[in-house]
Parts: sequence; structure tokens; C-alpha cells
Amino acid sequence: MKKIMVSFLTLGFVMMMGMSESAHALITSKPAEVAAAKALFLKTCYKCHGKTAGGMDDTAPKLSSQNKYFVAQAIKDFQSGARYPKHKTVVAGLDSRARLAMGTYLEGLAGGGEDGTLPAVKNTHNIEKFFWHKCAMCHGQNAEGTDFGPRLREQWPFYLEQEIANFSKEDRPLRMMAGHLFDLDQDAGLRNDLISYLQAGLVRE
Repeated sequence: MKKIMVSFLTLGFVMMMGMSESAHALITSKPAEVAAAKALFLKTCYKCHGKTAGGMDDTAPKLSSQNKYFVAQAIKDFQSGARYPKHKTVVAGLDSRARLAMGTYLEGLAGGGEDGTLPAVKNTHNIEKFFWHKCAMCHGQNAEGTDFGPRLREQWPFYLEQEIANFSKEDRPLRMMAGHLFDLDQDAGLRNDLISYLQAGLVRE
């Protein structure tokens, strides 16, 4: 019965990804819309996320190279107050096309961290196997992100730690994540290894 349930869940995700891709196929942002998104980012968002959206440790996450559709949905969640209500006023005036344009702009950036260094990883928990079974379906096999799962690769540790805690407390819209993070809640060593693994970008190619 367990195998059947897993198969149904997998099929559901595959169907969702397929529908998402077909629905987005005809949606593109105009150059003027992307330029306006860039202007807004450099006027307000860069103060915390950096001019190349590489983020800053202990301050704000990396946004560069994020999937544009995920960014658009995140902004929508900010507007509704489902995520970080303090951002509501910053993004209040963005309609669906403006949200997508911001996603398109950020997806095209390749900003890195402040010093560009990557941590050493002690892979004592077979993190690659854990990531593949628990995370890759939504976040991509290289943690590069998908339409409904953010890019986690080379993300700042403080943000990964913070988001794991938020999901565990069910403070984020996607409630299903709480169950997936049970192992990380119970094992701090596993959690720390996964975070350093993702930050270093050491995922399967």
C-alpha cells in the first residue's frame, strides 16, 4: 500500500510539472517589463539582496538564478501576506506580468555571495542520497530549482536554516514540507551537513 501511495504522489508531481510547463510555454516578459523590474530591484531590493541578487549572509537570501515562475509565486505570496508580510508594501503594485518580469530578471542574474568562497563539506550522512530521495523532485536534481521549488544550490546557510525552521513550525504556505523535514528536525548533524552540501553546490551532475 505504501508503494502505491508513493507512486500516486510521484505521478501527481509529474503531472503538475507537465501542466506547469505547458501553461507557461506561451508566457514571456517584454524587454520593457524586465527593465522596469530591474529598476525596481535596484531601487529597493538590492539593499538587502545585493546589486547582483547574490544575497548577504545573515541578512537576505540569494535570488539570482531562481526559477522565474517560482519568484512570481513568491511575490504573490508576499502580496497576500502568506510570506513575509513586511514585504507587502514593496511589491503591492505588481500585477501578474510585473511579477513574472521580476522573476525573469532575477533568473537571468548570476550573482554570487560576498566573497565567493565555498565551505568544506563533511558528507558523513550520505547527503547526496538524502537530497535525491527527499528534495530533488521539487528542487531539481542539481538543486537548481523548479517552477514550484526554489533554487537551493549555493544558498546562504542562515536562510536554509531559517526556512527549515519555518516549515517545521508550519509558518509557510506549503504545509506538506513539514513532514519532509522531520529527519532534519531530529538530527542536527544531518541538517548541518545538508546545508553545507547545498551551499557548496556539491550536487549530482
